[in-house]
Amino acid sequence: MGEFFKGWRRKAGLVTLAMAMVLTAAWMRSRVVEDIVSFTWSDRLHMIVSSYSRASWWAMAKSRGAINWTSRSIPLTERGGNSHLEPLLWIELLTGGTKYGPAQTAIWTVHYWSLALPPTLLSAWLILIKPRKVERSP
Repeated sequence: MGEFFKGWRRKAGLVTLAMAMVLTAAWMRSRVVEDIVSFTWSDRLHMIVSSYSRASWWAMAKSRGAINWTSRSIPLTERGGNSHLEPLLWIELLTGGTKYGPAQTAIWTVHYWSLALPPTLLSAWLILIKPRKVERSP
């Protein structure tokens, strides 16, 4: 069994497999539980939201008072030619204002499966590929 893990490829494959498993666990958890982490940086409120099989990053200006929002979605990548499917990654810009001035929020959203699939495939390739034979000179 120790021979199997010799070389950097199989070790890197196990690390990427662990990353894929963490992303898949977050994906499954987001279908049941909504997780939100928020922090303030550079006079903006930032939130990382995990819900409905998606991960989102929100950046919004701090405001005092109610805001009337106007929304505009910008799909960054399309999935297939069917218009009824959601894009893989999109930005939503919310603009609005209060009596204290304008406010703007940017939301970046990505589906978890598009984050979990690449490391899964990479780990499969790294773990299952046959190692090269090392030629030793006499």
